Amino acid sequence: MDEQQSLACQGSAKARWQVVGCSRRAVLGWGLMAAAVGRPAWAQSPAPVLPLADTHSHMGLFGPTKSATFSPDRFMAEGHVKLVAWKWVPDYELIRRGANGELLPPPVPPDPDRMWATTEAGWRAMIDSATQAGVALVLGKDDVAAARAGRTSVVLASEGCDFVDPALERIETAYRMGVRHLQLVHYTPNPLGDVQARPAQHGGLTPLGRELIARCNRLGILADLAHLTPEAAIEAADLSTRPVIWSHSALRVGRLLASRHERLLPLEAARAIVRRGGVVGLWGFDQTAGYRLSGYVRLILEAVEHLGEDHVVFGTDMSGLRNWTVLRHYGDLGKAVEELVSAGLSEAVLRKIAFDNYARVLTASLA
Repeated sequence: MDEQQSLACQGSAKARWQVVGCSRRAVLGWGLMAAAVGRPAWAQSPAPVLPLADTHSHMGLFGPTKSATFSPDRFMAEGHVKLVAWKWVPDYELIRRGANGELLPPPVPPDPDRMWATTEAGWRAMIDSATQAGVALVLGKDDVAAARAGRTSVVLASEGCDFVDPALERIETAYRMGVRHLQLVHYTPNPLGDVQARPAQHGGLTPLGRELIARCNRLGILADLAHLTPEAAIEAADLSTRPVIWSHSALRVGRLLASRHERLLPLEAARAIVRRGGVVGLWGFDQTAGYRLSGYVRLILEAVEHLGEDHVVFGTDMSGLRNWTVLRHYGDLGKAVEELVSAGLSEAVLRKIAFDNYARVLTASLA
């Protein structure tokens, strides 16, 4: 099916069920089975009973939640979320899409100095917002344990390192500021590696990209491979001496999207991340979820089937997907947890997906 045909059928019910990788009859059957199973005895409370973690969030920074008076503690409390990788976007001024959602070339040449200035200012504003709200900043492994115990916490992070300098001195500065989770690339070509949705320029990671992985390992920063091409992601996972993360997307596994198809993660690359002990985050993009919350639950169960229960996490892309998401706020993530409970997922597995898997790889990167 070409893109024009895919766009034509996007609104149909059949296409929506195909997007989540299964038939409508199969999902309805799964839902009926879940209803018959009911909630297990360990989770009879109507409220979420588990601490939740999100490996990719722009809450309060962009999209519909952007606000000068945003308070991260109240927003996270809607879904009992205790740990969030809170990401600035260095290249946000350069991202443009056409009428059909296609990614356009940057309107001006990328300026790493300007992106560094805006990123540094953004991080400082995020730190101030967290401090005023009484939200802790994760700096070491004890802070991860405190989040598991119930302390509302954020991990200062970046979606892309487009601001890098040749000596990587800005990475050292970012670490001193409190950054502990770095994604190498986003949508703008940079000197670290090839980007999904852009023509390949480097044939994978560059020498500077390889040095950045080594620097993250040495400093204690979690390396995030999201938006890298599959070839670059596999190379980065193989190179890292610590677990890595693909913070947000969905597995490709045969599905076809009308837009952002290139953002899906092939199983080969996902399994390279798994071999390194890492995790893959599932986002709430409406096409991949079949435009409903139950479709997001299906994405989680599908990823567990392909990758194993130790390698799947929530990576919502909160506020980054604008209105094209089934997860508009963290209350929706709490509802997804309720549906996973109703589907009969065991407490042990759900605790891993909801919090412990991200906590494990983050702690391993900080050690």
